[in-house]
Formats: sequence, C-alpha cells, structure tokens
Amino acid sequence: MFKHIHFHIVGVYEIGASSNDIEIKKTAVNKIPILVLLQWGKSWLYKYALCFVFFVSIITIFTVSEDSGGAWLTDMSQVGTFIKVVIDPFLSMINSLSCFLATLLTFFFFEKTREWSAVLGCGVSPGWISCVILSMSLFASAMIQLHLARSASQSVKESDLNESFPLQINNGTDGVWYFGSFSPKTMEGQGLQLYLNDQDGESCLRLRCERATWSIEEGWTFYNGIWWAYKTKRGVPIPDTETLGIKWLESEQFELFDELREKNVPVRKLPFDELVVADLRVNPIPYVFLRKDPKLMMLQELNKNLKEFEMLEPRLLHPFLYQYAKLWVGKANGLFATVIGLLLMMRAIPLANGVLIVTILCGSIIFFLSYEFCDLLGERGVLNPWLCSMLPYLTLLITVLGLLASKSIFKFRGKT
Repeated sequence: MFKHIHFHIVGVYEIGASSNDIEIKKTAVNKIPILVLLQWGKSWLYKYALCFVFFVSIITIFTVSEDSGGAWLTDMSQVGTFIKVVIDPFLSMINSLSCFLATLLTFFFFEKTREWSAVLGCGVSPGWISCVILSMSLFASAMIQLHLARSASQSVKESDLNESFPLQINNGTDGVWYFGSFSPKTMEGQGLQLYLNDQDGESCLRLRCERATWSIEEGWTFYNGIWWAYKTKRGVPIPDTETLGIKWLESEQFELFDELREKNVPVRKLPFDELVVADLRVNPIPYVFLRKDPKLMMLQELNKNLKEFEMLEPRLLHPFLYQYAKLWVGKANGLFATVIGLLLMMRAIPLANGVLIVTILCGSIIFFLSYEFCDLLGERGVLNPWLCSMLPYLTLLITVLGLLASKSIFKFRGKT
C-alpha cells in the first residue's frame, strides 16, 4: 500500500499535475500518517500479544510438567491462585521481553515487505512511528502494573495473617526476644524468653513466660511466667505494678549477693500470672516483616510498612529501601525495552543479522552483570538505592548506543 501511494505522489511531480491533482496529492500525504500509524500500532499489538501468550505458555507448561501431584490440573478453581503464584512473579519480565520482541518483529516484517522504506520515502517522520509504538508499550505496561498492584494489595491483606512462626527480636537496646511461635493476626506469642543487658553488657533481667500479647495502647502483657533480676551498677530491676514500669532497687540492699553478680546469677526471682511492663515497648511488627526476603516483597507491602522500619538499624533497612526503589524503577522496564528495540531497528538501512544478534547478546550480558553487581551494592547500602536501581538500565543504554554509533547507523532517510 505504501509503495503504491509513494509512486502516485512521485508521478504527480514528474509528469505535472493540475490543481485538482495537487489537491489529491495533498490529501494523500495528509492521510498517510493516520494510515501508517494505525497499521503499525495494530501490528505491534498483535506481535506483543503473540509474544506474551508464548512466554506465559512456556511458564505454564514447565510448571504443570513439574507438578507431580497434578494439583493444578485437577482443580480448575485454582486458576486465580495459579496466576497469582506462578505467573505474576514473571509478568514484569514477560512484559519487557514482549515489548522488545514485538518492536523487533514489527520492523523486521515491515522491512521484509519494504514498507518501512516506503514510509521513509513518503516523507513520514520516524518520530510518528516511535510515538505510536511507545504509546502501545506504555499502555501494555500500565495494564500489567495495574494487575500487579491489585494482586499485591490482596496479598498484603492475606499474607502470613493466619500463620504462626518462630520470631526473634534483637535491636541492641531492648534486649533479645525469642518467641517459640508468634501470630501476626492476634499479635500473640508463645514460649517467650527475654534477655536484657545493661549498658556494660552485663545481665540485667531475664523473663520467661508461656504467653505474651502486644497492643499499641498497652504494650506487652505477659502471662504465667518468671522474672529474674540481676544485680547491676544501677541497681536491681523489678516490675512496678503501680506505674507498670521497672523499679530499680538500690544495690546496697544486695551487698551479700556480690559473688552471685560475678557468677552472673540472678538475685531476685518473681513468679507472676499476669504482668504489664510499659517500659518494654518493642514493636514486633517491623520484625515480622524483617523475616521476609525483601526481593519477594511487593511495592504496596513495602510502602505500607516502611515507616515502621525507621526505628531499625540502617544496615537492616538497606535491602528494603533498595527493593522499594527497584520496584518503582522497574515499572518503566517495558518502556525501556521498547526504546532499546527502536534504537536497534528504526533505521533506513537495516543492521545485518549477525550485527544485530551480537549487539543483543552483548547488551543482555552487560545488563545481567550490572544488575547483579548493583544488587550487591544496593543491598549493602554502598550507593544510593535509586542510583543503584537505575544503573543497569543506564549501562545497557550506553552500551547499545556505543555499539550502534561505532557502526555509524544513526542515519535516517526522508524528513525527521
């Protein structure tokens, strides 16, 4: 179609034309961008859909083949769970690959039929083509992100609420807390052992109880346990039932227990049925999420609990802050993959297949290595988390531009 229109326009100039022919020519030129944009947009979406279905099918086939019990095949009601558990973790990567391959395939097939050359020869700006493809890529990526956001919001509500697990709390100032099991749903722990030392690192108190509950208003309430108090330079800590705090008895009252102090033996033993100590206000919520792998946490989950993490040590925060930045930057990975595809293919003279393959392989290897290297730096807080999350993409972009510039292939025909 584009070649016929091109021939008609050139013929008008060479043979000469009446005013009516000129009007026809202008109308044809004015309509070319609309026809071209519709054709290219439809073609890109079609190839994107094919690539997307292909990658989802591959993941599904491998998952089902490894499902020895046949749970996914026998229970069709688990389709939603299957998508959430198996497909969703790969959606961002699938979207990026589909955007990249759809861009390459669109240009490849249009160049094969010489339609890309005809578009340039007709004076259609490559910028129009770029805008359409980028718009389609932005739309596809937005749909993926909306689906992931909805799925993540449901996961945050359901995650770990019905599960109990061993929990350890250790922030250096409020002692070490060991729970045999802890339930985030009820904020209740079983089998608690609490070890608290003073500023000199000497034993201050020990507490063991069958059950402990937490609330923002009252703090911790301990049930059926024993309080052991040690002699320290400050005194001997015992619970104050009136103020609900810790009362320090003077050390002079325990001069006969100096030998016990040297042997790290408690000087008071106080059994209790129910005990509230307002001075022990260690919030367990951040530590519940610390036990998770930051790489498996969704943006909504991190965003919801990031304020709770502020009280933690900076070294513990680095992996979560880096994951937070990486997830935000990753929202644009589909658009970025499309830009790389346009840089490789949107040219008047196509790259040789060998050069194209080498460029893609080199770019993929460099991106993977820089991605892994930035993971190490970001999780340890060596560099700013936002800079670390963007470095792999910037490295890939510079690499591709460098490889293409070395071949002097950024030259377009026609108007730009």
